[in-house]
Amino acid sequence: MAGVSKGLITYVVMVVIVIIVWYLSTGFRLPGGQSSTTTTTISGPSTSSVSTTTIMYIYPCSNFDELTQANNTTVTDECNASSGYLGLWVASGNFQYEKVLIKGLSDNRTYINQTANYSCTTFYANFSVSNQIYSVSLTTGPLASNVLTSCTLARAKLNTTLFPPPTIYNNVYNGNFMDGEYTGWSLYGKGFGTAPINITKANENTTSQCYVGQPWTGYIGSYIATTYNCGLSNAPGNITSSLFYANQPFLNFKIISPQDNFLYVEILYNNTPYIIAHYNTYNISSGSTCNVISPSPNSTGSNSSACASTTFRNASIPLVTVIDKPIQVRVVADTLNRQTYIAAGDFALGAKPKQDQGILYGPYNFTH
Repeated sequence: MAGVSKGLITYVVMVVIVIIVWYLSTGFRLPGGQSSTTTTTISGPSTSSVSTTTIMYIYPCSNFDELTQANNTTVTDECNASSGYLGLWVASGNFQYEKVLIKGLSDNRTYINQTANYSCTTFYANFSVSNQIYSVSLTTGPLASNVLTSCTLARAKLNTTLFPPPTIYNNVYNGNFMDGEYTGWSLYGKGFGTAPINITKANENTTSQCYVGQPWTGYIGSYIATTYNCGLSNAPGNITSSLFYANQPFLNFKIISPQDNFLYVEILYNNTPYIIAHYNTYNISSGSTCNVISPSPNSTGSNSSACASTTFRNASIPLVTVIDKPIQVRVVADTLNRQTYIAAGDFALGAKPKQDQGILYGPYNFTH
């Protein structure tokens, strides 16, 4: 009877160990992928021993989520994938940035090495995978003091979504190009280059050829989208923002533009031009003496000085006709003129307009 009791106690202990391991490794979730088996020998009170099997589950990469709410840390887990394609979704949460590193354990190849500061979960990229186990590491940066969002967790999510639904933001995403890239914006043509220019560094280097005559002034951030690109561009092009809800009646931004029919800012609704606005920031005197630049060949107004060509002005576009609708903003330069360029940035929604008087020429063109 005593032997039976000892055997029963040993069996109960084994069951408890298995349950604890199951909880720690899976949170009582049922497995969705491959499993690996290990054998553990537990010595009982007598000379006999009992073998048990502990099952550690490796979840499929087709439905895998790596989460953390800790800053300045790295968490790593593994998932299994078959040959095909996976979609990666990322979020930095309340941290200044997130980094995702995905490596194949069999081929030791790095499939993803990505860093961004998306606060909420955003589709990042599709990538092809082979039949093997992958290591997925999620690294967070320090807490971001200026983030006001309910998306608190950093995340790296893998699934088989190859055609993700569009992400619609509550403001212009990367509206001041603060990361030094056109993140969240799509480019067409070569006019705006491959990245915004850093006007802070341009102003510090007087021989950089990154401004005309006088340093850039009147801007809030450090990076601007422009067809100047440290030398007047001959190439047309445009940049288009990600979708955002027009939950405020005005879109405010900073702009430099001569009066030119081929330089303008437009609002897209349903991927179609809806509002078009032309500006002439050269109308406003800078109050300084600068070197005069040549007028635009197709300009209908008068060019001002080099001061005017590097001084940003406040501009606004009314959004009342598209209020609460998903829209985009596009900056357009459909020109090949050597002495004509446009610069814009600091895009943000606002309850009130901030437009300087005299820079808008012609009424807003509502194309609907």
